[in-house]
Amino acid sequence: MRTTRREALAFGETHYYTGKPCKHGHIAKRYAASGDCSACSLVIHHRPENMERCRESAKAWRVENPERHRLSQKRWKEENTTLVRSYRKSWVERNPGKALECSRAGAKKYRIANPGKRAAYQALREARKIKATPKWADHNSIRAFYEACPKGYHVDHIIPLNNPVVCGLHVLENLQYLPAADNIKKSNVFKERWHE
Repeated sequence: MRTTRREALAFGETHYYTGKPCKHGHIAKRYAASGDCSACSLVIHHRPENMERCRESAKAWRVENPERHRLSQKRWKEENTTLVRSYRKSWVERNPGKALECSRAGAKKYRIANPGKRAAYQALREARKIKATPKWADHNSIRAFYEACPKGYHVDHIIPLNNPVVCGLHVLENLQYLPAADNIKKSNVFKERWHE
């Protein structure tokens, strides 16, 4: 990090660090744009009388600088991957219904944006099913099992058709009903009695 404001501005950086205390005694980074101490700024922004004004100011800045905001968000996420991952995980645990809706909406958006990739994936999945279906499989029973699948559930292969350790067969004995959220979470992981 640059040690002077002039250097930080010359290199297009947002902060610099002198190592010296500000007039309030904080030894913290300073903003290149204003020279203000970031610790002082934090204290000021968190005063109840200033919070709403700061929120509105930040919102207006994001609207005026969408590209800079996007890059800033991206950089922060790259620097805080563990924090982002743990936050997402806790959010999904607190909001399972909404997480499933978001997952479905994202999948639908991806399918619309990438029809070729989606078609290739479906073809590969069907080929795996055909390859995993032995001659002695009862196709009528398998079809009936799929048709009887309860609403909100998926037909799942207990031993997945595609797994690095073990691959199952596309037969009635390897099928089970799983809640949609559990099936999406399971993916191609082999776990006996996933739903218990």
